[in-house]
Amino acid sequence: YHLSSELVSGTYRRLGIDESRDVSLHESQDAVDAQAGKVSIYNRHTWTSLQEQAINARKPVVHREEDVVSFALPVILRGDVLGAVEWTIEAHRFNQNMLITAQELVERLSIAADNAQLFEQSQRLVERERLINEITRKLAIQTDVRQILQVAVRELGQALGTTETNIT
Repeated sequence: YHLSSELVSGTYRRLGIDESRDVSLHESQDAVDAQAGKVSIYNRHTWTSLQEQAINARKPVVHREEDVVSFALPVILRGDVLGAVEWTIEAHRFNQNMLITAQELVERLSIAADNAQLFEQSQRLVERERLINEITRKLAIQTDVRQILQVAVRELGQALGTTETNIT
C-alpha cells in the first residue's frame, strides 16, 4: 500500500487535495482483502513508476511479476487526477473482482475527499460571515463618526492580523 503524506496531513484539512494535487492515496487492507505489503509514504516527487503510469494513462495499470501483482489506480475527481492508489499482493490472490472493488473504493475515496473539502470550505465561509457580522454589530452601536472609524480600524486590523491599519 502506498499513502500520501499530503492526504494524511490534509485529511482533509485537505482531504484538501485541491491545494496541492500532489497526492497518492491509500485504502485499508480489508478493502481489497489483501494481506501483503507495508504502508509507505509517498508524495508527487516519490511516486512509483506504476503510480505515474496510472496517473498519466488516467486508467488502472497492472504489473505482474512471478509471485506478486502490483496495480495502481488513478484517483480522479471532477476530471482532475489527484494522485494514485497502489497495491501489491500475492499473485495467486489477484483477480478481476479485486481490481473492480479497488476501483469502487478509489471512486468513493474521491467523493469522500471532495465532501471533506466542501465541508471545510463551508466552515471557512461560516467563520467569515460570523466575523463580518460581529464587526458590523460593533460598528452599528457607535453614534459618532470618529468612533465608527476607530472601531473599524481596530476590528479590521484584528480580523486581518495586521500590525497597522489606516483609513484615509
